[in-house]
Amino acid sequence: MNRYIAGSILFTGLIFFMAVCTRPKEEALRLAFQNPPLEFRMNLNHHDFPLDDAGQEQMIQEHLNNGYGGFTINVPYEHYLTDKGMKATLRFAEKAKEAGMELWLYDENGYPSGNAGDLVIRENPDWESMGLFFDDTLVNGGGLKFTIPPGAPEMVMAYPVEEGGVNYSMGKDLSKLIKDGVLTWQVPNGEWSIFAVTKFILYDDFQVSKKPGGSSSPHYPSLMIPEVTQTFLRVNHQVYANYMGEDLGRYFISTFTDEPSLMAVPFEWHSWSVIPWQEILSETIFERYGYRPEERLIALFVDKGPAGQKTRYEYFHTVADLMANNFFKPIKIWCEEHNFLSGGHLLLEETMMAHVPLYGDIMKCFREMHAPGIDILSCYPKFMPVHSPKLATSAK
Repeated sequence: MNRYIAGSILFTGLIFFMAVCTRPKEEALRLAFQNPPLEFRMNLNHHDFPLDDAGQEQMIQEHLNNGYGGFTINVPYEHYLTDKGMKATLRFAEKAKEAGMELWLYDENGYPSGNAGDLVIRENPDWESMGLFFDDTLVNGGGLKFTIPPGAPEMVMAYPVEEGGVNYSMGKDLSKLIKDGVLTWQVPNGEWSIFAVTKFILYDDFQVSKKPGGSSSPHYPSLMIPEVTQTFLRVNHQVYANYMGEDLGRYFISTFTDEPSLMAVPFEWHSWSVIPWQEILSETIFERYGYRPEERLIALFVDKGPAGQKTRYEYFHTVADLMANNFFKPIKIWCEEHNFLSGGHLLLEETMMAHVPLYGDIMKCFREMHAPGIDILSCYPKFMPVHSPKLATSAK
């Protein structure tokens, strides 16, 4: 027999054999897809539920009838962490589990996660998220009125522009010419580059003030500070353990954290730019590299050469370490100790341009979560950035 014909027969037989052997599996998969077990069905976020038994049972049954497999829940916001609210949460969780549903624990009173409503920032307002704000402009002689970025001036200088380049070795300190946030200067002849850096809180026009609640929204702590996470776990997570038992895995698959970040991406357009800052960041960079970033602001913001590249790498590498080790990792460890996972999604994971100012290195933060996820902003895959789910799933 021709060896090619024999090979063809053998190949055809193998395909037939595989088809016959896999048909039952395919049929089972098809049937399971039509009517999946509860653990594979969609969970629904619910930040409120009835406190009475009858209302809870009705809500659970309605969601089962509508095809849902579980919930992501928290103690109802109206009764946040109260005895009444926590006891109702325990009863609801017990009923949902008896019905075979899956539960995730939403870890906040609103969003972004990390502040427990406003319980964390109340303990120490000095923990608030802050940033270094930067703006510059070119001027040619005459009178100048230049609005500097918000906050306390850290460095406001004028540098001469010579032969198309800025001479950063010949600066003039203009900080004493600022009044009510406006720099007024009689500019000497020639072209000058104005360089302004300030320190200020990250609130107005940032996510924390733009979420539902508007001006009533509480200010937000810096997640680089370890005491912030310690407080968050104590005032929020531990209350669930106190009421529901130290083995929270009896009820919950995972936590669901909602967009914790360093906040350093404005939600409105401004001429200035901003990067995250807090005193602990400056101290840690000094311990690691022997300088404070405030001493290298030119390199940090405008130097395109190796000095600037090295400074920015050291800056954001430290940001990422502080975020991963002081926020995400302690939560992951706490969850392990209570027999369930840490999960959820981060802010603006859809755009890689936001990863650096919000996290330093989003992958380093993802790796300190058991179950990193993404925000599904549409039911239509064509509207979702392709890289977003791939980033989260590749973090491990």
